Parts: sequence; structure tokens; C-alpha cells
Amino acid sequence: MKQKRINYNMKLFTAIAMVLVVSNHLDGGRVGISGPYNLFPPYSFHVAAFVFVAGYFYKPASEDALGRYIARKAWRLIVPLFLISLVYGYVWALAQMALGVPNVQLPTMENLLVDPLINSHQYRFTNAMWFLASLFCAETCNVLVRKAASRIPWPSTTMYEAVLFAAYLLLGSVSIVVGGTSGLEPGWLLLACRSLFFVACFGMGRFYAAVLEPYDTLRSTWYFAIVLFAQLALAVAFRGKYTYTSVWCKYPHGIVGTYAVTILGIAFLLRVCKLLGPVVGRSRVVLAIANNTFSIMCHHLCGFFVLNSIFYMVNMLTGQLGAFDYDGYVNSYKYVLVPRGATQFVLVYVVFGIVFSLLVHAAWKRTKAAARPAVERLLVGGHGKAGSSGALLQ
Repeated sequence: MKQKRINYNMKLFTAIAMVLVVSNHLDGGRVGISGPYNLFPPYSFHVAAFVFVAGYFYKPASEDALGRYIARKAWRLIVPLFLISLVYGYVWALAQMALGVPNVQLPTMENLLVDPLINSHQYRFTNAMWFLASLFCAETCNVLVRKAASRIPWPSTTMYEAVLFAAYLLLGSVSIVVGGTSGLEPGWLLLACRSLFFVACFGMGRFYAAVLEPYDTLRSTWYFAIVLFAQLALAVAFRGKYTYTSVWCKYPHGIVGTYAVTILGIAFLLRVCKLLGPVVGRSRVVLAIANNTFSIMCHHLCGFFVLNSIFYMVNMLTGQLGAFDYDGYVNSYKYVLVPRGATQFVLVYVVFGIVFSLLVHAAWKRTKAAARPAVERLLVGGHGKAGSSGALLQ
């Protein structure tokens, strides 16, 4: 049996992008591990980098089974979004009750069925999950557009990919213009604009994989010189502030500025991973992060809260954590304990959030494995055959 070839460069790219997401969800994150943040701040490319990876690994064969592809994406993105929101809705309510927070609101049907799509900030632990609905919409849009466009007799694959890439950038530009400098409030327009920007980032990944990657051979000295010079020029042009907020579609630097910092950030990370990927990308830690980004995205905020809860209990019992801020712990999902002003302590949160998410994922896998025989027996008893019970637990 032919062994599947692993692209370790892109595994490392994915893992680094995931670590940037986790660390950026913490107060003081940019100070505690400031090295990669100064010139290429995460909010200038880190969310786009994730969608770029999805576009990079897109398989045109998906267009041959359109319904199956969309159903599979819904099963893997939308169904977990609703189920995890349901669980975390009640977990957060119980946590607030245990902490003595007054007027705790229990989940409602709107919180459970509508907010995960148009907001995802209805519960503290689900704030990072806004990504899922937007990615599903972007991937669905992509496969539908490609299915329709494939019927046109294109003169070459390069022309086909170039035209689609240009179209995707135009769709993303709609999001940038509509969001503008103020951004959007939660609602269906926000979901649409989030998704359109994701379409553009998805197109970047696909165009790179299908057209540009074979030509990505410039010597690293010149490559980094060009990228760094261009980024410094942008830093000067935008007075050192060139980030944007895709979650709220807030793009203060317009179409050209937004795309420029996004592409330069991704280009920088791509070359770093191209150099380090063959060695570092094979690390079990890197592969664990890269292969479990879904779980890390969904659970790392709960991991932060668990770690802060441990610090809270230690402080209650010993009184030795004088720097612990109870109000920050209760009210901010980005709260970080900073003992003696050491903002580098944020690294403890980053590691704990990732490890916690991997443990949740492992526990879920064990639960599925344990439940599968019971489901199969139930289906055999009810219908005379096991059918597709395995698929129910994927």
C-alpha cells in the first residue's frame, strides 16, 4: 500500500498559525512572546493563514461529489459548532454560578441555534469558534463556483486558477469595503462578510498550490530582503499599526493595505517553514498541533479558564498569588496572571491551552471508541444490520 506523502512544511505552517491564534487570545500575549509579533503581528495575517491552508489542501476531485463534499463539511464544522456551543453554554453558566456571579443567563434557543452562526461570542468558551461557520460558507462557495466554472473551456489550468483567484479577491474586497474602519455588529451581514473574506484567503492558498509553488525558488536571502522591505514600508505608511480584525470585519487600511499585510505575513511564514519544515515539521509536537487544530480552536479558551481556576484556588488556599486579579479572571477570557510583572508567563497559558485541548480531543476519541460497539448492537437489533453506524461516530 502506497504511503501518503506528508507535507511537513505546511504542517509546521499550520502549527505556528495555531500557536499564534492561541497566544493572541491572551492579554499581554504580544509582550510575553514579542519576537514574532513586532514586524508581522498576528492580526495582520494569522486568521487568513488558517484559511490559506484550507485552500492549499483543496482537492478538485471534490467537485465530482458536490453533495457529499458539502454534507461532509457540514458534519465536520457546523454540527460540532452547535454541539460544543450547547455544552459550553451550560458549562459557562455553571461556572458563573459557582463563582457567585449574579443574574446568570442560561442558554436559550437563540443562543444555541442562531448565535453560533452570526456571532459565536455568546459564551466565553465559544469566542474562537466564529471561524467554523465562516469557513463552512467559504468552502461551500468555493466548490460551487469551481463546479460552475469548470464547465467553461479554459485555455489552460493557469488561466482558470488566475481568473478564479481574481474573482475571489473581488469577493473579499466586498467584505473589506462593507466592514470598513468601524466593522460590523453580530448578524447575518457579519456572517456573509466574514465568509467573503475567507473566500479570498482560501483562493490565496489554492492559487499558491496550483500555480505559484513551483516557482517559489528565489534564494532566501533575496526573498526575505524583499518581504521585509515591503513590510517595513507598510509599517511606515500605516504608522506602525497595520492590523485588522476579521472576526468583526474591521479593515482600517482598505483593500490594498489589508491584502498587502496578509500576503506578506503568509509569504514570510511560508519561507520560514520551507527552511525549517523538513526537520522541525517532523516533530511529534508540531504534528500533534497541526493535526488537531479544530480541537485546539474550540477548547483552548476553556483551557485558559481551567488554568486560571487552578491559580484562583491556590491563591484562596495560600494567599501567595498577590498578583492574581479576581475581576480579570471572572470577566475577561484574555486574563493572564502576571507574577512579579513577568509577562513571559503567558507561555504557560499557551502551552496549557494547547495541551488541555489535545486532552479533550483524546477523551472524545476514547468515548467514541467505547460507544461504537453499543451503537452497532443497537442498530443491529433495530434494523437487522449495522449499516453505517461508524459514520455516526466520526
